[in-house]
Amino acid sequence: MISKHKDKGLWVLFFFNFYSFLTNLLIINGWNNFIGLNIYFLYRLFTILGYSLVALFFYKNISSVLTKRLIIITYILLFLYATYDYIISPPKSFDSIPSSIEAIFIIISAILYLFEQIKKPRVLFIYTLDKFWVVASLLIYYTGTFFLFISAEAYFGDPDFGKNYILINNSFLLLKNIVFSIGLLLKDRSDKFSPGTYTGFESYLEKHF
Repeated sequence: MISKHKDKGLWVLFFFNFYSFLTNLLIINGWNNFIGLNIYFLYRLFTILGYSLVALFFYKNISSVLTKRLIIITYILLFLYATYDYIISPPKSFDSIPSSIEAIFIIISAILYLFEQIKKPRVLFIYTLDKFWVVASLLIYYTGTFFLFISAEAYFGDPDFGKNYILINNSFLLLKNIVFSIGLLLKDRSDKFSPGTYTGFESYLEKHF
């Protein structure tokens, strides 16, 4: 399933989802204590490594040179700020601001990618593309958890908030993985439509149906 998509960089997001699942598995079951890592460090590590993978995916799939440069700049800025925040923050503190910045960068990258696909369509309907669904999965997760990340630093020590955080975060993770799986199950249909070849909807129907 993954091999037919690897030339388009979907293997990067597959690894991202696996890493996300593994991190949450360690935290929920308390296994992080056995390897000597606290949950706050794991969250901070996920912010940097997670964005590294997502940024790589968008860099490989966006055509605009300007957008590619912006992705590189945002990656450098996030890496530097996340490192700085880790140094100056107490050991047991959630990286609320870096996580929120990461979410903003990913949401913007996803919107720019979808805008590029709509502006220069490779298929008649964008939702027939596998990458539409995997990008949609990122939008669903990061828009759904954005305000959760913002408030996490102030309330993460509250047991009730911690339970709600895990519930909300895992719910959006599950939804993200379902939508992502839809993308993996789709075949590549990028050769079905070319604006330079077909003059309109009627031409497309006549050729293919």
